[in-house]
Amino acid sequence: MLKFPAYILDTMREDLEISRVILSCLFFGIVVGFIGAVPILWIPNICCLWVLAGGFATTFAVGYGKSRMEVADGAIIGTLFGVSHIVFGEIAYYLVSGLVGALGMGVDPGPAAEGELISGLIVAVLYLGLDAARSIVFGAAGGVLYVTLKKTVKEPQKQELPAKRPGRLGK
Repeated sequence: MLKFPAYILDTMREDLEISRVILSCLFFGIVVGFIGAVPILWIPNICCLWVLAGGFATTFAVGYGKSRMEVADGAIIGTLFGVSHIVFGEIAYYLVSGLVGALGMGVDPGPAAEGELISGLIVAVLYLGLDAARSIVFGAAGGVLYVTLKKTVKEPQKQELPAKRPGRLGK
């Protein structure tokens, strides 16, 4: 069993397995990270749709088959997805950018001037901070959205069949 810092998951219900939460967050972080790094497929991420969908899908995968989930559970699961998306999304971005550049499809930046390296590094760090905030907030929003929709959509109730009466068949 995986050990996880208890203070992060204090509000999470005990019937949600931590290993299932972490594996789902890692899986969807990798998938959504690579989808968001592909040049044409990244367009929905401009308005954070991939991150929102990833938080939703991760919470769905964790909560599938569970009778009840709290909003805090969805927020925590979505936040953990957002953290994994930051890591794997950045890795995927640099891998895909390198592949696109190696294939000669990217823009040639040319030689960098003296001051451009420092300003480029500052912009990269600011972008990483904004991307981290976006991933955490919209990942949590996707988890909360799933739990809210699950609470509002009622499960179909099972209908009881009439009790069989002893006697002859057909009567």
